[in-house]
Amino acid sequence: MILPNAITTLKQIPKKNPNRVFLIDSNTGEKIQYNALEQNANGIATLLKNFGFKKGDRIIVLLDNSISTVYFYFGCLYSGISVVPVNSVMTHDEINHIIKIIYPLNFLQCNNISVK
Repeated sequence: MILPNAITTLKQIPKKNPNRVFLIDSNTGEKIQYNALEQNANGIATLLKNFGFKKGDRIIVLLDNSISTVYFYFGCLYSGISVVPVNSVMTHDEINHIIKIIYPLNFLQCNNISVK
C-alpha cells in the first residue's frame, strides 16, 4: 500500500516543476513532462470514478509498455485503485489463479497483447 503522503508529495512535483521531464519513452524518444502526467492521470482517475470504481478496488491489467499505460497506472494510484499487472507470457491458468486470489473488480487488456 502506498502511503497517502507519497501521493501528496507526487502531486506537488508538477506544481513546482511542471515542465520537468518525468519519463522518456525508450522506444520512441518521446518525453513526458510532469504536467502532462498530472493532467492525464487525473483524467483517467475521473474516468474510473465515473465508471463506478472506488478507492480500494482492484484491477488486473495486461497492457503494453507505453506512455498510456503509465498514465493509467498513475490514474489508478491517484484514485486509490490497486493495479495488479500480469505478464503476457503467463498462461490462462496462471492468470485465472491470480484472479481467484485477488478477486479483482475488472480486467483490462490491451488489444494488441495476447495471452499464451
